[in-house]
Amino acid sequence: MKHCQVRVLVAWLLAGFVLGQVAPSCLACVLTEDNMHTNVRSSFVTGPALSKRTSGDLLLVESNLPPMAEAAFQYAMDTWASILGVSVPVRVQARWTPIPVPGVLASGRPVGKITHANLPYPDVQYPSALANQELGFNANAANEAEIEVTFNADRDNWYFGTDGNCPLGEFDFVTVAMHELAHGLGFLGSMFVSGELGGWGGSISVPSALPYIYDRFSETGPGAILLSLENPSSTLALSLTAGDVFFDGPAVRLSYGDRVELFSPDPWLIGTSFHHFLGTQFDEASGDRLMRPGVSAAEVHHQPGPAIRGVMRDLGWTLVAPVPVRAPQFVPTITLEVTPNPMGAQAYLQVSGTVSVSGLRILDVAGRRVREWGAAQLNNGGVRWDRTDSRGQRVAAGVYMIEVTDRQQRVWRRVTVR
Repeated sequence: MKHCQVRVLVAWLLAGFVLGQVAPSCLACVLTEDNMHTNVRSSFVTGPALSKRTSGDLLLVESNLPPMAEAAFQYAMDTWASILGVSVPVRVQARWTPIPVPGVLASGRPVGKITHANLPYPDVQYPSALANQELGFNANAANEAEIEVTFNADRDNWYFGTDGNCPLGEFDFVTVAMHELAHGLGFLGSMFVSGELGGWGGSISVPSALPYIYDRFSETGPGAILLSLENPSSTLALSLTAGDVFFDGPAVRLSYGDRVELFSPDPWLIGTSFHHFLGTQFDEASGDRLMRPGVSAAEVHHQPGPAIRGVMRDLGWTLVAPVPVRAPQFVPTITLEVTPNPMGAQAYLQVSGTVSVSGLRILDVAGRRVREWGAAQLNNGGVRWDRTDSRGQRVAAGVYMIEVTDRQQRVWRRVTVR
């Protein structure tokens, strides 16, 4: 599997601070993708008006996500709610907006940090969602969400299904949502590097800021506690960029069996370094790859692995026994019939159930576009495919995907060519 590199634009993070009116110490974590060889496809043109939906103990209080995206996001919230013991509802805001940074899929952050004498560690900042659980009441501002997640509306290769069968060349929305929600729930620290100095508190301009609860469990390879180093200092900067930083807590050691190495490259990457697992220590199927600094096309992780669960427990979350999560059902109104299937020399492709077809495409198993027809080329929603590609050449036998889209949904059918 080809893995992605994470690139963060400082201007985007700063814009997030301004728009969200968040204190400078509140970081946003950004997830990006590889610049892969793929043909992208559009699922939506525009999103609906702001809506309000609930999801168990995680409440979607504000969203302008398109319908299938919101259903997938609710599924991700349901999944986290089935894992965490949530006594005080966590309010979540989801945004569908263009992100002007190449390759960026989404960003996520906790809205607000809380310190309180009654918290287990009163000398650190807690993400408001977690602080509320520890205190037993909502200490955050009235009508303010505890988590904010933004998805890139400019992306046109999202997969919104909840079945884990993400097609090649697309990015699994549930996986990205699970990743960003984890950051909002507290999977991020306040460590930073600015020039030759490293520190905690989120900004060198606020040297008196307290560290985050996540920082408390960070250490170097030899075992030096990062919070024991001078703040700010060149020693801390070197430690944070040495490729030798670990998260070490009792719950992590119990569930994973060892401490976990964090992503700590040189140079430091704002919004990415320290807030993610290194990832190379996990096999391809491991749910702990969910918190790598990026995701590859067709990569799916809907359940966090033991290391992630250990981190959440060390932060202070009470984990409950996993229960099955029922995926919300988005029932498409489009129907696509392929006759015959399997096909030989030709097949008839018939679309019904919509009056606003954007087009019909045939893709190979690698996601490459083989043939396409615009809406004007369809005769009463149908077209005959003579087994040729866009250059008029006969395609090889094998499995192909036929895709039809309109302004709100997308439907696939597999066709076998003999």
